[in-house]
Amino acid sequence: MSTMIVLAATLVACGPSGSVDVPGAPTPTGAVEATVTPDGGSVRVVSDDGAILDVTFPAGAVRDDTLVTIAPAATDPDVLARFSVAPAGLVFRRPVAVALRLPSGATSGEESALALEVPSEPTVLPSARSDDGRSFTAEVRFFAFPSASDVERFDADDARMADRIAAFEARCQDEIDIAAATLEQYVEHYAFEDALRLIGRVGFLLDRCARYDEFHAWLDQANPIVCALYADVVLVATVVAVDTFKTFKRVMTPVTHGFSTVQAFDAKCEAPTAVEVFEDKYVQFIEFLSARVNGLQFTAEYEELLDEVRRVLRLRGMAEMLGADNVVGLLESKVIEPLMDLLRQRAYTECVATSDHYYLFGLFESEFLQRRVPLVSQPPVDTQSITRSTSWNTHAAYTDDAIRRDLQYCGTRLDLEVWSGAGVPTAFSEQARSVGGTSSPGAETVQASSRGPREGFLILRPDIDVFRCGQSRTLDPQSLVVRFAGVEAHEVAAIGASIPSQPIELDLAELLAGSDPKQKVTRTVEIVREADACSGAYGAPSFTLFTWDVELDPAPDLASATASSSVLAANQVTSMTFTLPFEDQGANVRTLIVEVALGGTVFVRLEDDVASSASTTGFAGETQGEGTFTDDVHIGCSEAGRNPLSFRFHLVDEFEQESSTVSTDVTVDYSGCP
Repeated sequence: MSTMIVLAATLVACGPSGSVDVPGAPTPTGAVEATVTPDGGSVRVVSDDGAILDVTFPAGAVRDDTLVTIAPAATDPDVLARFSVAPAGLVFRRPVAVALRLPSGATSGEESALALEVPSEPTVLPSARSDDGRSFTAEVRFFAFPSASDVERFDADDARMADRIAAFEARCQDEIDIAAATLEQYVEHYAFEDALRLIGRVGFLLDRCARYDEFHAWLDQANPIVCALYADVVLVATVVAVDTFKTFKRVMTPVTHGFSTVQAFDAKCEAPTAVEVFEDKYVQFIEFLSARVNGLQFTAEYEELLDEVRRVLRLRGMAEMLGADNVVGLLESKVIEPLMDLLRQRAYTECVATSDHYYLFGLFESEFLQRRVPLVSQPPVDTQSITRSTSWNTHAAYTDDAIRRDLQYCGTRLDLEVWSGAGVPTAFSEQARSVGGTSSPGAETVQASSRGPREGFLILRPDIDVFRCGQSRTLDPQSLVVRFAGVEAHEVAAIGASIPSQPIELDLAELLAGSDPKQKVTRTVEIVREADACSGAYGAPSFTLFTWDVELDPAPDLASATASSSVLAANQVTSMTFTLPFEDQGANVRTLIVEVALGGTVFVRLEDDVASSASTTGFAGETQGEGTFTDDVHIGCSEAGRNPLSFRFHLVDEFEQESSTVSTDVTVDYSGCP
């Protein structure tokens, strides 16, 4: 069995593989054997690709002459250099210096380190890294931990048993001393993970050497040291301002490892627990992160927002793992949900500005989920092979349905108008409505109500972009369907990237044919997008974009006209009142038109505002009844012989609809004329 000395790239590192041909490069040595004496010694080994390993044994490192074999070994993607060392069970009385120099052209990440690799598990060594990232140095006390196979067993009849027992006890003591010194070195360098592994080895060694009391005494002596060093780590964490994720990780890693060491020693320390420190620093970091999130602009790059969400999700998982439930809610409300809203706003704004649906689609795309950013509960893609959390998808403003609605409305607007049908068509501006998306997601207007004439027109003016599907931005075939009272009344197919913007006209007289013209009715106009919806990814193939409820008012109806007197004396002013039975379902009569004719010739025409005129009563705001018109009438003797005097009436409502004309005749009595 042999031990491997490796350069482990724990984060980002890369290096050459195979042989390299660099001018002046050292000559590969292959395996090197050397005898290390109690006076010390050194070994240099050069790999085929030019990596150099120097191992320096100080005087006193070994008790007896020891044969050491070091050879280059094969690497893998996570290892920049590897050397095998035999025998594997060597334990040194003095620290042995190890120096590794990478070949020319090789690079390493900031968190690369030297490590001992044994079949059970690797041990990362506290290493120093040069500025150029090519050289690493460390000190080791062993080439492997002692194992049960290292302990000799004796025959009771062996005459040399006493000597062997004495030698075994001496070896036990040496190895206990070395392990204890190594543990102190680990703890002093805050290498808590390595310290944890060594604690178990020391316990095993003391057990095999029958040093039970000594083991417990050693633990008792080590407890104050461990507590003091853990308190130092906590103090550092307390004073450091955790304003970035990198700082948070850098502060909490030694605290977590240190507390695990405290627990392994069963030490009773006064310093706060790792969970308590975590919660305190977590809350601090959330405040910094919340301020950063609130400062992000909608123009931030899409990937920057995704990165923010990914980092926060990792933090949330850490909080749940440590049981910090009180900060999970804080993180969600102050960071995760605002980030989700910002991400949605960013994608929606992009769609509004460019008619590009891809970024919205990307919020529940398979690739997005594979990046472990589970923002929606049921994406419209096959995610059976995707591992993702579903325990926190409760943000009401960020669901699949919400994103699909954003896709429908980010490039969709519609103007709705009501026009008269009599004479020259006139638009009723007070009944005009606009529906569709706004500048913010989730704020779309999808329903409108108007009033209008039964004998008029409804005009729809679309501004609707066609779906652009996925990353390829393929245009989706679609059309706009208008339904009146559930019956299709119009359809227009998309041309290119949009629905044609020509007005869509609905003739109400035609659509209401066959119904009672005197009845007020309310009809619903549905505006529906019929589309492939990007193979269903953007929603249902038939999606009702808008509903428009229109109250349609019939024209007023005059039944008759009756004068207060059937005879009028010429050359006298006579006050006459006319009774006009009427019906108006809309209760919106505006004007009474009065024409007066004598002998068939109209000589007076009045337009009386029924709401303000003193001459007219009983019409304003009423659906039916008897209205009256009162006026002074005078016919001069110069008109002698001309009859009858005819009074003609009709009503006009607010939508310019007119009733039929009713009339009544009065006889002019010229007998009093000279």
